[in-house]
Formats: sequence, structure tokens, C-alpha cells
Amino acid sequence: MPNFKFIVLTGIDGAGKDFIANHLSLVDPGSFYMRTPTFPFDEIRNKVDAFTLQYPEAHYYFYLSSVIHASKIISEKLVNGNVYCSRYLIDTVVYHRAIGLSVALCVNIDVASTKETRWAIRDQ
Repeated sequence: MPNFKFIVLTGIDGAGKDFIANHLSLVDPGSFYMRTPTFPFDEIRNKVDAFTLQYPEAHYYFYLSSVIHASKIISEKLVNGNVYCSRYLIDTVVYHRAIGLSVALCVNIDVASTKETRWAIRDQ
């Protein structure tokens, strides 16, 4: 069975993440390009973003939910090829830490079996 990769491009707004991720998927036959948040989250993100500072926890959980949704799509696409993604979980955690939420990303990778990766989000 092929060992396809999930590649995330992260960075500040306007850095070219979408352009590069999309270009990589175009030159990598069978791969898939996506950006988060995906449908249906992308359709209401502007409304949620308007209340970022007023309700930072709700904003955080909205984006965390969008990453969970994207994870299902990513798992399905990885069966057929590499997945290039613009923004993912680390972006959600870092952004919300920057606006004052006490959240952290904890990763537990089973080095004996790279099939098992556990992500946990916790309050500090």
C-alpha cells in the first residue's frame, strides 16, 4: 500500500500558502489540494470572525470544529494520493494563543507505528 503524505503549508496572510499548495498539487499527479476551513465552515467564517475578540472561545471552537471536519476529508483523500493543505490545526492553536486564549497543542506520535498519531488540545 502506498504511503501518501499530508503536507501543510502555514504562515501569515498573504505569504503565498494557497498558491504554493495548489501548485504542488498540480505537479504531483493524483494529489489533492485543500485549504481550511472547508465547506460548510468557509461560508460562515466571516460572520464568526466579526466576533473574534468578543467571543474568543466560540471563535476557537468554530475553527477547531472546521479542522476536525477537514481531517475526515484528508483521511479519505490520503487513500489516493498526497494531500497539500493551506493552514491546519497548528494555525488555529497559534492564532488563538496570540489573542490570549490559554490553549496548547500536544502531539503523541507512536514511533513504533507511524500509523498512530494522537492530537490533543488542552487548556494550560
